[in-house]
Amino acid sequence: MCCQNDMLPLDQASDMPSSDQANSEPMPLFLSHDSRRTLSVQLAQERGRTLEASASPIMELELSRYWVSGSCKGLLYFAEWKDEGRVILSNPLRQEYLKLPPFPSNIQFPLLKFAKTYGLGFDGMAMRFKMVCVFFRERDYEKPSYSLGTVLHDLGTASWKEISEVPPCPIKGTPVFSHGSLHWIVDPCFADENSKGMIIAFDVSMEKFVCLAPPSELCSKDYDFYQLVDLNGDLGIVDPSSDEKMDIWVMRDYGKKEWIKEYTINICAPEVRPKNWRAEVRGVWKNDDLLLECNCGFFLYNQKTGLRYVHSWGNAQVYCHRGSSISVSEVMAA
Repeated sequence: MCCQNDMLPLDQASDMPSSDQANSEPMPLFLSHDSRRTLSVQLAQERGRTLEASASPIMELELSRYWVSGSCKGLLYFAEWKDEGRVILSNPLRQEYLKLPPFPSNIQFPLLKFAKTYGLGFDGMAMRFKMVCVFFRERDYEKPSYSLGTVLHDLGTASWKEISEVPPCPIKGTPVFSHGSLHWIVDPCFADENSKGMIIAFDVSMEKFVCLAPPSELCSKDYDFYQLVDLNGDLGIVDPSSDEKMDIWVMRDYGKKEWIKEYTINICAPEVRPKNWRAEVRGVWKNDDLLLECNCGFFLYNQKTGLRYVHSWGNAQVYCHRGSSISVSEVMAA
């Protein structure tokens, strides 16, 4: 049974998508905390030149200390801001969520002193979901010295387990799950000459970390701002370092690890832009539009129609989400 302790009662929302829609269409979500410290999840809708939230939230949670950390196959997961390291798994389109077990006390790492990076992936061999957590602590503030550790939770089991595998260097950002692996960018603060701009992949079935090279054209660029993005299930990497354009490469053939530049977006929009303007790709929307966010609002890009500006609704995080009918309670009971 799904945990309901922190769930706020909702009327059946008329904006709730059907099962077929949830499994086929990308649906950007608005996530915001209100004055009650309630996390509200609403569908995003484009009306004219405005990006608005649906009239009724599809889910509300009393989660003042949590924020979305990623997604996999329609399941969102929320990590706690505080040091306790609690994680919540949710399918907002089914109005379900469950708290994952706490970290066991016998883990060797001093968890409260470590930064944590989470990732949810699907093991296609065992047919189950796994949550991985990488711990990181800087040992010397004057040198790039650090400690790393990894724990894993097989969803459906009662606890986490410590594994010997660790990434070769610290990682950062929201992971992208693609072709059986989770992917992060190397943290540029701790990258050496051999790891600058590298991608760290975690094979969910094998429970192994490996390094992937970025497109060769990016090796000499400002890798501090590289961004990974899920493009309809394929791994994409965004180079936003130019003031005039944004290039996006996609790894269509994951087995060959070959990158193809699929997008070059001219970001010299007619609207007046603030200084230090920099956009991030949030993901794919309907009609294969790309949703971009910057400090002055949102843009939608289509290869046929180009870039267009849309005003945003309120102060909320936008998350491009492809829904599913997967039941959280069934996943946790597997």
